Amino acid sequence: MRSDMWRPYPPEPQRWEEETREPCSPEDEPEIPVARPHMWGDEADRVADLVRRGWLSSRAPVVRDFEEGFAAAVGARHAVAASSGTTALHLALNALRIRAGDEVIVPGLCMAAPVFAVMQTGAVPVPADVDETWNLDPGRLEERITERTRAVIVTHTYGQPADMDRIKALCDCFGLSLIEDAAEALGATYGGRRAGTLGRVGCFSFYANKTITTGEGGMLVTDEGDLCERARWKRDMCFGAGEEDRFVHREMGYNYRMSGLQAGLGLAQLAHLDRAVRAKTEIGGWYRRELAGVPGLGLPVVRPGTQHAYWVFGIEVEEGFPVSRHRLQAELRAGGVGTRRFFEAVHRQPFMGRAGSDEEFPVSSRLADHGFYLPSYAGLRRDQVREIARRIREAALLPDDRPLIGGRR
Repeated sequence: MRSDMWRPYPPEPQRWEEETREPCSPEDEPEIPVARPHMWGDEADRVADLVRRGWLSSRAPVVRDFEEGFAAAVGARHAVAASSGTTALHLALNALRIRAGDEVIVPGLCMAAPVFAVMQTGAVPVPADVDETWNLDPGRLEERITERTRAVIVTHTYGQPADMDRIKALCDCFGLSLIEDAAEALGATYGGRRAGTLGRVGCFSFYANKTITTGEGGMLVTDEGDLCERARWKRDMCFGAGEEDRFVHREMGYNYRMSGLQAGLGLAQLAHLDRAVRAKTEIGGWYRRELAGVPGLGLPVVRPGTQHAYWVFGIEVEEGFPVSRHRLQAELRAGGVGTRRFFEAVHRQPFMGRAGSDEEFPVSSRLADHGFYLPSYAGLRRDQVREIARRIREAALLPDDRPLIGGRR
């Protein structure tokens, strides 16, 4: 191991560029942060009641209550609570018996979680480029299928469902298992069905910036009872059945369980899911109206027959926009507005090695370079959206070398 790869303490304070550093305290947070968990008022009482009753661990009955309530909310037969969306994806791959040497196709633009989950199984993640909805391109997907391909993970990027009819048809044709990473798409629909219920397995995240939150946590849903039972068994460390065999583990398992406290918070949040989805949809509509017609600014594409969940509202700073993506983010940050760049293209990730060139993944590369997303949390007010949009329109009139606006109005 190189000596510079691990330092328990940096030799001197690390310096961060103002427009890219993460807030580390409430005082450091932008006036309008990019994300903020939204509480509806009854969450604290629910969690406090569990503390008083001593139901803290994953064995608390509320965990199963949350699983059943979530399955009903999205229209799935079964649900398995997990410690995160990433571990839910790993459980899905395990339940489908994806093994070392198998290939799993992933979107060329996505959070690293599905790629990591594939790698944890020993399988090989194979990126395929995305289309103009920012999701897996079915045409590019087909090009990446080989005799070693066993599964496809599709994400619904930032809340817009992918082209599931074409992707499912390809999976059926080639005998591939389809996993939905619906972490960003809770509340989205495709042809009237909820995102996460269109493949063999769907996975959700309840991280603090998601539509409903348990702080950290995730959920796996499926209509197949055997997949549910295997995922639950793997999640619970593959304990044996019965008292005598409890500590006899026939396979390697994982402690991917959700605590009772997390499930209690999740169940309280789940009761307000429809309100949260309506709030997100309304915020997405506000941004669309305020930013419509701004030259050089690309807005999310909503595929016909789908409902966008607007987990976040992303924009693409195109060549016709007067300032760069980096500069526009800096202008907003100077005005007290938090933003975050789009995910990095998978083929560029250092952990992937040489997984392709920008020419092979033109849309993923372009979006990674020019896209970012705006504050979109459920508590965002319309006047705040107007202010954010005003700053974007103002920046559109600026030369790229003009000093930062600065100050908070």
